[in-house]
Amino acid sequence: MAYPWRAVKPTTHPLAWVPPLQRLANLCFAAALAFLMATSAIAQDDTASEGLSGGSAQTGSGSSDDSNRANPAPPPANPRPPNVDAWGNLVLTGKPLTFVGGFSVIRDDNLFKLATPSSDTIQTMSLGLRVNKSYSLQTFQFNFNKTFTRYSNFSYLNNSGMDYRGAWLWSLTPRITGTLSRDYRQSLVPFQETNGSTSRNMRVSENTNFNLDAWVTGGWHLTGGLNRSEQRTSQSVTVSPDTFTLSRELGGRYLTLSGNSISFVQRNTSGGYINSAGTITSLTANGFRREESELRISWRATAKSSFSGRLTWLQHRQLGASQYDVAGPAVDITYLWAVTGALQVSISARDSITPTPDVVYTKITNKGLTIAPTWQFSPKTTIQASLSTTRNEYGGSSGTAPLTGPARIDTVDSASLGVNWAALPTLTLGASLQRQQRRSNTAPLTDFNDTTANFNASVAF
Repeated sequence: MAYPWRAVKPTTHPLAWVPPLQRLANLCFAAALAFLMATSAIAQDDTASEGLSGGSAQTGSGSSDDSNRANPAPPPANPRPPNVDAWGNLVLTGKPLTFVGGFSVIRDDNLFKLATPSSDTIQTMSLGLRVNKSYSLQTFQFNFNKTFTRYSNFSYLNNSGMDYRGAWLWSLTPRITGTLSRDYRQSLVPFQETNGSTSRNMRVSENTNFNLDAWVTGGWHLTGGLNRSEQRTSQSVTVSPDTFTLSRELGGRYLTLSGNSISFVQRNTSGGYINSAGTITSLTANGFRREESELRISWRATAKSSFSGRLTWLQHRQLGASQYDVAGPAVDITYLWAVTGALQVSISARDSITPTPDVVYTKITNKGLTIAPTWQFSPKTTIQASLSTTRNEYGGSSGTAPLTGPARIDTVDSASLGVNWAALPTLTLGASLQRQQRRSNTAPLTDFNDTTANFNASVAF
């Protein structure tokens, strides 16, 4: 099958402006950092072994148990829960190889998310496998999924997508660990992003990531990583344009014995737009640079409540189009409350900033609040609900066209209720109902109301 986006190439490679010497310096810096962390860890290992072999020279009446209590073991360098894979998803079975399948029927009464609704029934079938195998300190994971989607009324949207994920959870020593992963996904672009277009628009996303975590001493860790990502669509989407990025990050983390943590990361990204709107050719030709300073915290306040949050300062610089430069803070915080042993409530708030290559606007500020309770009705049945509101404010300095009238503000409200039933050890059934509404002060054609009903079944054996 030939995909239209494969034939679309940018006139100039998005990273052509990055000096080769800078790339070489970045690689040398990463290699030097890895070497320093490795030698530091080995030196500490040697010191620890000398302390154990020299036990006969110790003085005093203190026992080894007393010493362990005075100097408790630090938390692991890179905690990896055995039931979670490299992408944060639950491992379905304890077997190294698991076959999975799924089927769903969705009734959508406003498929294209327009003021004038068009309903359809969508059937989806998926087949795949999961690999999760450990060898000594190394773990290898691979997920493959083939999905077939069919529309009852709008058959021209029929598509088949392929997703795969591969990850190597590596350990150089127990002190130095990390992950090398690769993602590939195919999907239909959601109609919320297409600004009224009802065309079939397929998206391909590719992501390669490398990260490491090195335990230095006590609860202190050094972290670093490289990430390369690319997104292409068969038709240009202004709200989420196609991009190519290369990110480098370096930071530190402190873990406490109780599981609390605080971390800081400095991230630098180089990239550019692909298939951007023809009216903004300077964005395609020159690319962008982005710097992020990010502070994260995870804190267990009580036995029944915990907080997690992120505070980021973003600085986006558009080369060749300084009016698209954007700078500002982004924050999100989540509070998790275990009301009872069966009822849990999650409350999250966010305020983020996204640069956008729009003709009029240069950034979108996203503010949102979500409340999501989960009730474990029985050992096999879970009931989930969600209420959320999102406010998207378009702004920034003028783009390539002047702003006339008030700045655009979109509000999206959503409510959902769902139930999952583990009917058998290998079979899970689910059903959900969602109501969504979007309103805009300047773009009434983008307003819509939508109700979606979903029934699904999945197997894993």
